Amino acid sequence: MGQVDDIHAAVRHVYQAALAPDEWHAALRSVANVTGAHKSMLNELTGDATGFVVSTGIESGCASRLHREFESRLPGWISAIPLGTSLRQTSAISDAEFRRSEIYNEAVRPAGGFYGVVAPLVRTPMRQVYFTVGRELGAADFSNEDVDAM
Repeated sequence: MGQVDDIHAAVRHVYQAALAPDEWHAALRSVANVTGAHKSMLNELTGDATGFVVSTGIESGCASRLHREFESRLPGWISAIPLGTSLRQTSAISDAEFRRSEIYNEAVRPAGGFYGVVAPLVRTPMRQVYFTVGRELGAADFSNEDVDAM
């Protein structure tokens, strides 16, 4: 887990990005650093073309595929995460099940990832926002401290 100063810096970056959207890449890198992640993504779903995705450590084509997967067939284990809670994927789905899932095969694997932590930030009938951090295929799973830092 990152040090307290790193967590405070990440929080500052997120608040700065909320005021200046071109700062989201720096904010995502900062949170990825705190959690020991290689990739991070902020994903807004609105049911139409106005949603957005911003990511770091993920090629833009792969980020777009992840966005489409979230938009078109959000896995039940993700939609069941309580709002404002960070959940390690392995708390909800086994590695074997995840390897067989559409989201892994269609979007996560092409992006070179495997383990992730997902946090739903907004969930209304018209809008959903998810924050995700991920690690490269072959890296260790996230620890409880990483999830707490998220």
